Amino acid sequence: MSDKENKIYDIIVLGGGPAGMNAALYAKRGNADVVIIDTSTLGGQPVNYLEIENYLGFASIEGWELAEKFEHHIDKFNIPKFMMEEIKETDLVSDIKTIKTLKGEYKARTVIIATGASAAKLGIKGELEHIGKGVSYCAVCDGAFYRDKTVAVVGGGNAAVEEACYLTKFAKKVYIIHRRDELRADKIVQERAFKNEKIEFVFDTVPLEINPNENGCVGSVKIQNVKTKEIKDLSVDGVFPYIGFVPNVQGFSGQMMQDEKGFIKVDETMRTSTMGVFAAGDVRVTPLRQVITAVADGAIAGVSAVKYVEEIKTEEEQWLAYLSGNLNKEEMEELFKMNRSIEEINKIVDIVMTDDDVLDAINDRILAQQLENLKMQRAHENGVKKVAKEMLKKGFGIKEIAELTGLEESEVTSLKEE
Repeated sequence: MSDKENKIYDIIVLGGGPAGMNAALYAKRGNADVVIIDTSTLGGQPVNYLEIENYLGFASIEGWELAEKFEHHIDKFNIPKFMMEEIKETDLVSDIKTIKTLKGEYKARTVIIATGASAAKLGIKGELEHIGKGVSYCAVCDGAFYRDKTVAVVGGGNAAVEEACYLTKFAKKVYIIHRRDELRADKIVQERAFKNEKIEFVFDTVPLEINPNENGCVGSVKIQNVKTKEIKDLSVDGVFPYIGFVPNVQGFSGQMMQDEKGFIKVDETMRTSTMGVFAAGDVRVTPLRQVITAVADGAIAGVSAVKYVEEIKTEEEQWLAYLSGNLNKEEMEELFKMNRSIEEINKIVDIVMTDDDVLDAINDRILAQQLENLKMQRAHENGVKKVAKEMLKKGFGIKEIAELTGLEESEVTSLKEE
Protein backbone atom coordinates (compact mmCIF):
# COMPACT_ATOMS: atom_id res chain seq x y z
CA MET A 1 0.00 0.00 0.00
CA SER A 2 1.33 3.46 -0.92
CA ASP A 3 1.95 6.30 1.52
CA LYS A 4 -1.00 8.10 -0.02
CA GLU A 5 -3.30 5.17 0.76
CA ASN A 6 -1.95 4.91 4.32
CA LYS A 7 -2.42 8.61 4.98
CA ILE A 8 -5.55 9.87 6.74
CA TYR A 9 -6.36 13.43 5.71
CA ASP A 10 -8.40 15.72 7.89
CA ILE A 11 -10.68 16.67 5.00
CA ILE A 12 -11.28 15.41 1.47
CA VAL A 13 -13.08 17.84 -0.82
CA LEU A 14 -14.87 16.08 -3.68
CA GLY A 15 -15.10 18.56 -6.55
CA GLY A 16 -12.88 21.32 -7.89
CA GLY A 17 -15.47 23.94 -8.81
CA PRO A 18 -16.09 27.26 -6.98
CA ALA A 19 -17.64 25.55 -3.92
CA GLY A 20 -14.94 22.91 -3.68
CA MET A 21 -12.01 25.27 -4.16
CA ASN A 22 -13.29 27.74 -1.57
CA ALA A 23 -14.08 24.95 0.90
CA ALA A 24 -10.50 23.72 0.54
CA LEU A 25 -9.17 27.27 0.90
CA TYR A 26 -11.06 27.89 4.14
CA ALA A 27 -10.13 24.45 5.47
CA LYS A 28 -6.46 25.04 4.73
CA ARG A 29 -6.60 28.44 6.41
CA GLY A 30 -8.06 26.61 9.42
CA ASN A 31 -4.85 24.55 9.50
CA ALA A 32 -6.54 21.38 8.27
CA ASP A 33 -4.78 18.75 6.16
CA VAL A 34 -7.03 18.97 3.09
CA VAL A 35 -6.99 17.56 -0.43
CA ILE A 36 -9.17 18.11 -3.53
CA ILE A 37 -10.29 15.20 -5.70
CA ASP A 38 -12.15 15.74 -8.98
CA THR A 39 -13.24 13.52 -11.84
CA SER A 40 -12.38 16.32 -14.25
CA THR A 41 -10.18 19.43 -14.14
CA LEU A 42 -10.48 22.43 -11.84
CA GLY A 43 -13.00 25.15 -12.61
CA GLY A 44 -16.44 23.60 -12.56
CA GLN A 45 -19.39 25.23 -14.34
CA PRO A 46 -17.79 28.70 -14.80
CA VAL A 47 -15.44 27.42 -17.49
CA ASN A 48 -18.53 26.86 -19.67
CA TYR A 49 -19.76 30.45 -19.31
CA LEU A 50 -18.67 32.99 -21.87
CA GLU A 51 -19.27 35.94 -19.57
CA ILE A 52 -20.21 36.43 -15.91
CA GLU A 53 -21.76 39.77 -14.97
CA ASN A 54 -23.15 39.11 -11.49
CA TYR A 55 -20.05 38.16 -9.49
CA LEU A 56 -19.36 40.94 -7.01
CA GLY A 57 -16.17 42.84 -7.82
CA PHE A 58 -16.24 42.08 -11.54
CA ALA A 59 -18.61 44.04 -13.77
CA SER A 60 -17.84 41.49 -16.45
CA ILE A 61 -15.42 38.59 -16.54
CA GLU A 62 -15.12 35.50 -18.72
CA GLY A 63 -15.93 32.27 -16.93
CA TRP A 64 -12.60 30.59 -17.61
CA GLU A 65 -10.77 33.68 -16.33
CA LEU A 66 -12.65 33.68 -13.02
CA ALA A 67 -12.00 29.95 -12.59
CA GLU A 68 -8.32 30.57 -13.29
CA LYS A 69 -8.20 33.24 -10.58
CA PHE A 70 -9.77 30.79 -8.13
CA GLU A 71 -7.11 28.19 -8.95
CA HIS A 72 -4.23 30.67 -8.61
CA HIS A 73 -5.58 31.64 -5.19
CA ILE A 74 -5.66 28.11 -3.77
CA ASP A 75 -2.27 27.34 -5.31
CA LYS A 76 -0.77 29.91 -2.93
CA PHE A 77 -1.71 27.55 -0.09
CA ASN A 78 -0.19 24.45 -1.76
CA ILE A 79 -3.40 22.45 -1.50
CA PRO A 80 -2.89 18.98 -3.04
CA LYS A 81 -5.12 18.35 -6.06
CA PHE A 82 -5.84 14.98 -7.65
CA MET A 83 -7.58 15.59 -10.96
CA MET A 84 -9.14 13.24 -13.52
CA GLU A 85 -9.79 10.65 -10.80
CA GLU A 86 -12.67 8.35 -11.69
CA ILE A 87 -14.42 7.32 -8.49
CA LYS A 88 -15.12 3.60 -8.17
CA GLU A 89 -16.43 3.29 -4.64
CA THR A 90 -17.01 5.40 -1.53
CA ASP A 91 -17.66 4.80 2.14
CA LEU A 92 -18.94 7.98 3.77
CA VAL A 93 -20.70 6.29 6.67
CA SER A 94 -17.72 4.91 8.60
CA ASP A 95 -15.78 7.05 11.06
CA ILE A 96 -12.90 7.18 8.60
CA LYS A 97 -14.26 8.04 5.15
CA THR A 98 -12.83 6.22 2.13
CA ILE A 99 -12.77 7.31 -1.52
CA LYS A 100 -11.56 4.67 -3.98
CA THR A 101 -10.62 5.79 -7.50
CA LEU A 102 -9.03 4.03 -10.44
CA LYS A 103 -5.72 5.54 -9.37
CA GLY A 104 -5.76 4.88 -5.63
CA GLU A 105 -7.50 5.10 -2.28
CA TYR A 106 -7.96 8.18 -0.11
CA LYS A 107 -9.03 8.35 3.54
CA ALA A 108 -10.13 11.25 5.73
CA ARG A 109 -11.94 12.09 8.93
CA THR A 110 -14.49 14.14 7.01
CA VAL A 111 -15.63 14.76 3.44
CA ILE A 112 -17.06 17.86 1.76
CA ILE A 113 -19.14 17.01 -1.29
CA ALA A 114 -18.91 19.80 -3.87
CA THR A 115 -19.40 17.81 -7.06
CA GLY A 116 -21.87 20.25 -8.58
CA ALA A 117 -24.61 19.46 -11.06
CA SER A 118 -24.86 18.66 -14.76
CA ALA A 119 -27.26 19.83 -17.43
CA ALA A 120 -30.55 17.97 -17.31
CA LYS A 121 -31.53 15.96 -20.37
CA LEU A 122 -34.74 16.59 -22.28
CA GLY A 123 -35.56 12.90 -22.23
CA ILE A 124 -36.97 12.85 -25.74
CA LYS A 125 -36.37 10.56 -28.69
CA GLY A 126 -33.26 11.40 -30.69
CA GLU A 127 -31.55 13.41 -27.95
CA LEU A 128 -28.90 10.98 -26.79
CA GLU A 129 -28.35 9.63 -30.29
CA HIS A 130 -27.38 13.09 -31.54
CA ILE A 131 -25.04 14.22 -28.78
CA GLY A 132 -21.99 15.48 -30.64
CA LYS A 133 -24.01 15.44 -33.86
CA GLY A 134 -26.07 18.55 -33.26
CA VAL A 135 -27.13 18.19 -29.63
CA SER A 136 -24.94 20.10 -27.20
CA TYR A 137 -25.20 21.28 -23.60
CA CYS A 138 -22.45 23.89 -23.90
CA ALA A 139 -22.84 26.86 -26.25
CA VAL A 140 -19.42 28.22 -25.34
CA CYS A 141 -17.82 24.89 -26.24
CA ASP A 142 -19.63 24.23 -29.50
CA GLY A 143 -21.14 27.52 -30.66
CA ALA A 144 -18.47 28.14 -33.32
CA PHE A 145 -19.54 24.97 -35.16
CA TYR A 146 -22.86 26.60 -36.03
CA ARG A 147 -21.66 29.58 -37.99
CA ASP A 148 -24.40 30.73 -40.42
CA LYS A 149 -26.67 27.91 -39.27
CA THR A 150 -29.97 27.70 -37.40
CA VAL A 151 -30.17 26.39 -33.85
CA ALA A 152 -32.75 25.97 -31.09
CA VAL A 153 -32.23 26.62 -27.41
CA VAL A 154 -34.67 24.89 -25.05
CA GLY A 155 -35.41 26.67 -21.77
CA GLY A 156 -36.38 30.05 -20.34
CA GLY A 157 -33.98 30.73 -17.48
CA ASN A 158 -30.81 32.81 -17.34
CA ALA A 159 -28.61 30.07 -18.75
CA ALA A 160 -30.88 29.43 -21.73
CA VAL A 161 -31.34 33.07 -22.67
CA GLU A 162 -27.71 34.07 -22.11
CA GLU A 163 -26.44 31.15 -24.20
CA ALA A 164 -28.97 31.95 -26.93
CA CYS A 165 -27.55 35.48 -27.09
CA TYR A 166 -24.05 34.06 -27.28
CA LEU A 167 -25.02 31.72 -30.13
CA THR A 168 -26.13 34.69 -32.25
CA LYS A 169 -22.42 35.51 -32.63
CA PHE A 170 -22.26 32.52 -34.96
CA ALA A 171 -25.72 31.28 -35.96
CA LYS A 172 -27.87 33.17 -38.43
CA LYS A 173 -31.00 32.33 -36.41
CA VAL A 174 -31.67 31.15 -32.87
CA TYR A 175 -35.02 29.84 -31.65
CA ILE A 176 -35.75 29.93 -27.90
CA ILE A 177 -38.29 27.21 -27.16
CA HIS A 178 -39.99 27.65 -23.79
CA ARG A 179 -42.92 25.75 -22.30
CA ARG A 180 -44.41 28.85 -20.65
CA ASP A 181 -45.70 32.13 -22.04
CA GLU A 182 -42.95 34.20 -20.46
CA LEU A 183 -39.27 33.79 -19.65
CA ARG A 184 -37.88 33.14 -16.17
CA ALA A 185 -34.56 34.89 -16.83
CA ASP A 186 -33.58 38.15 -15.13
CA LYS A 187 -35.18 41.19 -16.73
CA ILE A 188 -31.89 42.63 -17.93
CA VAL A 189 -31.10 39.34 -19.66
CA GLN A 190 -34.56 39.20 -21.24
CA GLU A 191 -34.28 42.74 -22.58
CA ARG A 192 -31.00 41.91 -24.25
CA ALA A 193 -32.58 38.89 -25.96
CA PHE A 194 -35.73 40.74 -27.07
CA LYS A 195 -33.57 43.35 -28.79
CA ASN A 196 -31.60 40.73 -30.71
CA GLU A 197 -32.99 40.39 -34.22
CA LYS A 198 -31.51 36.93 -34.68
CA ILE A 199 -33.59 35.46 -31.83
CA GLU A 200 -37.13 34.17 -32.32
CA PHE A 201 -39.21 33.08 -29.34
CA VAL A 202 -41.42 29.99 -29.45
CA PHE A 203 -43.52 30.19 -26.29
CA ASP A 204 -45.95 27.65 -24.79
CA THR A 205 -44.06 24.93 -26.61
CA VAL A 206 -42.17 21.74 -25.75
CA PRO A 207 -39.87 19.58 -27.90
CA LEU A 208 -41.09 16.07 -28.64
CA GLU A 209 -38.41 14.54 -30.82
CA ILE A 210 -35.09 15.37 -32.50
CA ASN A 211 -34.84 14.07 -36.05
CA PRO A 212 -31.77 13.52 -38.23
CA ASN A 213 -30.92 14.90 -41.65
CA GLU A 214 -29.55 12.81 -44.52
CA ASN A 215 -26.08 12.86 -42.91
CA GLY A 216 -27.25 11.51 -39.57
CA CYS A 217 -26.88 14.86 -37.79
CA VAL A 218 -29.66 17.01 -36.34
CA GLY A 219 -32.03 18.17 -39.08
CA SER A 220 -35.17 19.20 -37.22
CA VAL A 221 -36.96 19.16 -33.90
CA LYS A 222 -40.60 18.18 -33.55
CA ILE A 223 -42.41 20.60 -31.22
CA GLN A 224 -45.87 20.88 -29.72
CA ASN A 225 -47.82 23.87 -28.47
CA VAL A 226 -49.02 22.99 -24.97
CA LYS A 227 -52.18 25.09 -25.35
CA THR A 228 -53.36 24.36 -28.91
CA LYS A 229 -51.73 20.88 -29.07
CA GLU A 230 -50.50 21.74 -32.57
CA ILE A 231 -47.45 19.70 -33.64
CA LYS A 232 -44.93 20.81 -36.25
CA ASP A 233 -41.34 20.33 -37.33
CA LEU A 234 -38.81 23.11 -36.85
CA SER A 235 -35.81 22.90 -39.18
CA VAL A 236 -32.61 23.38 -37.16
CA ASP A 237 -28.98 22.30 -37.34
CA GLY A 238 -28.46 22.14 -33.59
CA VAL A 239 -30.33 21.83 -30.29
CA PHE A 240 -29.04 23.26 -27.00
CA PRO A 241 -31.07 22.13 -23.95
CA TYR A 242 -30.89 24.41 -20.88
CA ILE A 243 -33.73 23.14 -18.72
CA GLY A 244 -32.01 22.87 -15.37
CA PHE A 245 -29.57 20.58 -13.63
CA VAL A 246 -29.27 17.18 -12.00
CA PRO A 247 -26.86 16.60 -9.08
CA ASN A 248 -23.56 14.81 -9.65
CA VAL A 249 -23.96 12.20 -6.92
CA GLN A 250 -22.84 9.07 -8.73
CA GLY A 251 -20.79 6.85 -6.45
CA PHE A 252 -22.13 8.09 -3.13
CA SER A 253 -25.86 8.63 -3.59
CA GLY A 254 -27.95 7.03 -0.84
CA GLN A 255 -25.37 7.55 1.92
CA MET A 256 -27.10 10.71 3.17
CA MET A 257 -30.55 12.30 2.94
CA GLN A 258 -31.48 13.63 -0.51
CA ASP A 259 -34.57 15.14 -2.08
CA GLU A 260 -36.65 13.51 -4.81
CA LYS A 261 -34.26 14.79 -7.50
CA GLY A 262 -31.17 13.56 -5.70
CA PHE A 263 -29.90 16.90 -4.37
CA ILE A 264 -28.30 16.58 -0.93
CA LYS A 265 -30.10 17.98 2.10
CA VAL A 266 -27.98 20.06 4.50
CA ASP A 267 -28.46 22.35 7.48
CA GLU A 268 -27.23 25.93 7.83
CA THR A 269 -23.67 24.69 8.46
CA MET A 270 -23.71 22.56 5.28
CA ARG A 271 -23.80 19.42 7.44
CA THR A 272 -25.58 16.43 5.88
CA SER A 273 -27.49 13.72 7.72
CA THR A 274 -24.32 11.59 7.75
CA MET A 275 -21.84 12.35 10.52
CA GLY A 276 -18.68 13.93 9.19
CA VAL A 277 -20.07 14.63 5.72
CA PHE A 278 -20.81 18.13 4.41
CA ALA A 279 -22.13 19.34 1.04
CA ALA A 280 -21.79 22.68 -0.73
CA GLY A 281 -22.70 24.35 -4.00
CA ASP A 282 -24.99 23.14 -6.76
CA VAL A 283 -25.08 19.56 -5.46
CA ARG A 284 -27.13 20.54 -2.41
CA VAL A 285 -30.78 21.56 -2.03
CA THR A 286 -30.76 25.32 -2.56
CA PRO A 287 -33.09 27.98 -3.99
CA LEU A 288 -30.32 29.58 -6.08
CA ARG A 289 -27.44 28.08 -8.05
CA GLN A 290 -24.90 30.75 -8.91
CA VAL A 291 -21.12 30.98 -8.76
CA ILE A 292 -21.28 33.40 -5.85
CA THR A 293 -23.63 31.20 -3.80
CA ALA A 294 -21.42 28.17 -4.45
CA VAL A 295 -18.39 30.10 -3.20
CA ALA A 296 -20.30 31.14 -0.07
CA ASP A 297 -21.41 27.55 0.55
CA GLY A 298 -17.81 26.44 0.26
CA ALA A 299 -16.70 28.90 2.93
CA ILE A 300 -19.35 27.67 5.37
CA ALA A 301 -18.60 24.00 4.65
CA GLY A 302 -14.86 24.53 5.05
CA VAL A 303 -15.21 26.24 8.41
CA SER A 304 -17.77 23.69 9.64
CA ALA A 305 -15.60 20.75 8.60
CA VAL A 306 -12.57 22.20 10.39
CA LYS A 307 -14.60 22.59 13.58
CA TYR A 308 -15.82 19.00 13.29
CA VAL A 309 -12.28 17.68 12.81
CA GLU A 310 -11.04 19.68 15.80
CA GLU A 311 -13.78 18.15 17.98
CA ILE A 312 -12.83 14.65 16.85
CA LYS A 313 -9.15 15.22 17.53
CA THR A 314 -9.92 16.64 20.97
CA GLU A 315 -11.90 13.55 21.89
CA GLU A 316 -9.14 11.29 20.57
CA GLU A 317 -6.63 13.11 22.77
CA GLN A 318 -8.96 12.88 25.79
CA TRP A 319 -9.37 9.11 25.52
CA LEU A 320 -5.64 8.64 25.08
CA ALA A 321 -5.07 10.84 28.12
CA TYR A 322 -7.59 8.77 30.06
CA LEU A 323 -5.80 5.55 29.13
CA SER A 324 -2.57 7.12 30.33
CA GLY A 325 -4.19 8.21 33.59
CA ASN A 326 -3.69 11.90 32.84
CA LEU A 327 -7.28 13.17 33.31
CA ASN A 328 -8.57 14.78 36.48
CA LYS A 329 -12.01 14.10 37.92
CA GLU A 330 -13.76 16.98 36.11
CA GLU A 331 -12.27 15.97 32.76
CA MET A 332 -13.33 12.36 33.30
CA GLU A 333 -16.88 13.46 34.07
CA GLU A 334 -17.08 15.47 30.86
CA LEU A 335 -15.67 12.56 28.88
CA PHE A 336 -18.18 10.04 30.22
CA LYS A 337 -21.09 12.39 29.59
CA MET A 338 -20.63 11.53 25.90
CA ASN A 339 -22.02 8.05 26.70
CA ARG A 340 -19.67 6.36 24.25
CA SER A 341 -19.96 2.58 23.95
CA ILE A 342 -16.82 0.48 24.27
CA GLU A 343 -16.99 -0.23 20.54
CA GLU A 344 -17.02 3.48 19.75
CA ILE A 345 -14.11 4.14 22.09
CA ASN A 346 -12.10 1.37 20.46
CA LYS A 347 -12.70 2.95 17.05
CA ILE A 348 -11.76 6.42 18.25
CA VAL A 349 -8.52 5.30 19.84
CA ASP A 350 -7.67 2.98 16.96
CA ILE A 351 -7.59 6.00 14.62
CA VAL A 352 -4.54 7.42 16.37
CA MET A 353 -3.18 4.46 18.38
CA THR A 354 -2.42 1.01 17.01
CA ASP A 355 -0.52 -0.38 20.03
CA ASP A 356 -2.21 -3.74 20.71
CA ASP A 357 -1.29 -3.69 24.40
CA VAL A 358 -2.97 -0.31 24.85
CA LEU A 359 -6.08 -1.38 22.95
CA ASP A 360 -6.35 -4.60 24.98
CA ALA A 361 -6.14 -2.59 28.18
CA ILE A 362 -9.25 -0.58 27.32
CA ASN A 363 -11.56 -3.38 28.48
CA ASP A 364 -10.06 -3.29 31.94
CA ARG A 365 -9.48 0.42 32.40
CA ILE A 366 -12.56 2.18 31.04
CA LEU A 367 -15.39 2.46 33.51
CA ALA A 368 -17.85 3.14 30.69
CA GLN A 369 -17.40 -0.42 29.46
CA GLN A 370 -18.54 -1.85 32.77
CA LEU A 371 -21.56 0.46 32.79
CA GLU A 372 -22.49 -0.41 29.22
CA ASN A 373 -22.37 -4.13 29.90
CA LEU A 374 -24.22 -3.93 33.19
CA LYS A 375 -26.98 -1.67 31.85
CA MET A 376 -27.75 -4.39 29.31
CA GLN A 377 -28.19 -6.83 32.20
CA ARG A 378 -30.30 -4.91 34.71
CA ALA A 379 -30.89 -8.07 36.73
CA HIS A 380 -27.29 -7.89 37.93
CA GLU A 381 -28.07 -5.25 40.52
CA ASN A 382 -25.09 -6.16 42.63
CA GLY A 383 -22.82 -5.48 39.67
CA VAL A 384 -24.33 -2.02 39.18
CA LYS A 385 -23.82 -1.23 42.85
CA LYS A 386 -20.24 -2.41 42.63
CA VAL A 387 -19.61 0.05 39.81
CA ALA A 388 -21.34 2.79 41.80
CA LYS A 389 -19.03 2.13 44.75
CA GLU A 390 -16.03 2.45 42.48
CA MET A 391 -17.36 5.75 41.21
CA LEU A 392 -17.83 7.00 44.77
CA LYS A 393 -14.19 6.19 45.45
CA LYS A 394 -13.21 8.20 42.37
CA GLY A 395 -15.11 11.21 43.68
CA PHE A 396 -18.21 11.22 41.48
CA GLY A 397 -21.25 12.96 42.93
CA ILE A 398 -24.35 11.09 44.09
CA LYS A 399 -26.56 12.67 41.43
CA GLU A 400 -24.09 11.92 38.64
CA ILE A 401 -23.74 8.30 39.75
CA ALA A 402 -27.51 7.91 39.86
CA GLU A 403 -27.87 9.26 36.33
CA LEU A 404 -25.11 7.05 34.92
CA THR A 405 -26.09 3.80 36.68
CA GLY A 406 -29.86 4.10 36.79
CA LEU A 407 -29.90 3.70 40.58
CA GLU A 408 -32.01 5.91 42.81
CA GLU A 409 -30.13 8.67 44.61
CA SER A 410 -31.21 7.14 47.94
CA GLU A 411 -29.59 3.85 46.92
CA VAL A 412 -26.34 5.63 46.09
CA THR A 413 -26.50 7.46 49.44
CA SER A 414 -26.90 4.14 51.22
CA LEU A 415 -23.85 2.77 49.41
CA LYS A 416 -21.86 5.79 50.50
CA GLU A 417 -22.78 5.16 54.12
CA GLU A 418 -21.79 1.48 54.05
